[in-house]
Amino acid sequence: MTPDLEAAQAHVQTLEALLQEEFEALRTQSFDRLEALQSDKIAQLQALQAIATLISSLPEAPAAWHDVLAALTRCQATYRRNELLITRQIEVVDATLRSLDLGSSVDSADLSGLAVHSATAAARDQSHPVVQIGRIDGRTQVERSQRSADDLDLAGDE
Repeated sequence: MTPDLEAAQAHVQTLEALLQEEFEALRTQSFDRLEALQSDKIAQLQALQAIATLISSLPEAPAAWHDVLAALTRCQATYRRNELLITRQIEVVDATLRSLDLGSSVDSADLSGLAVHSATAAARDQSHPVVQIGRIDGRTQVERSQRSADDLDLAGDE
């Protein structure tokens, strides 16, 4: 069976678009949309894996496959950006909960690694002290301010 490199390129383009949509859903905290994107993203990755398996059985990868790999590298960078945003959002929620002395009574992540909507919504719906965490000279620095969670620009540090 011959690998369909045009299909591979189409899958990568779709994956790139899905990752951008994922970023926007994370940025706007649209968790329902974020969850809906996951099955589409997995389907694209599975299709690409099937093509990669076919490519690996060839004596030499076609030149067009290198273009697909370059696009996948871009996807990986976008995925890492999204992962960083998720991590930062979870850190903000956790820090806010700690500052409110709620402890660990609220889960900050579900099995797919997404911030739980209820914890984020609670922080967003009320004006609580917001804790920003940063690193200075290798040490974690904490800054508290009286802002709502919506005031934080998590996407600004791409």
